Amino acid sequence: MHHARSGKGPFFIEAYTYRWNSHVGPEDDAYAEYRSQDEIDFWKKNCPISLLENRMLDSGLLSSEIKRDIATRVETEISEAFDFAQNSPFPTISNWEDLNVNPGTPLADSLLLEIDPNGFNQFQADTLPEPY
Repeated sequence: MHHARSGKGPFFIEAYTYRWNSHVGPEDDAYAEYRSQDEIDFWKKNCPISLLENRMLDSGLLSSEIKRDIATRVETEISEAFDFAQNSPFPTISNWEDLNVNPGTPLADSLLLEIDPNGFNQFQADTLPEPY
């Protein structure tokens, strides 16, 4: 860390993490049964982010006050982003297909239309992902 902070240039950090939830959204993908509950429980107990946080607290690189300040700033930024989004006008889009079909990629677009000939439906019901 001193190397980068002293102006000697960037360096590479390799950090191992583990995804607890599904690939998309907060849902649990246990229905797919490609990971055991024991494996998920192990990684929750040995979360690399929590382990790093604890080590930083123990070594004095992070204090409870700094941690609380970071959390407050993150919560404020998220809240401001939600307020901005909720108070912004919904975009006017004359053709939803323009968001999903690109004239520069005719082969990919024709394949997508073969899969769903009706195109994008903004009123489609939400669906829960199913196993492949």
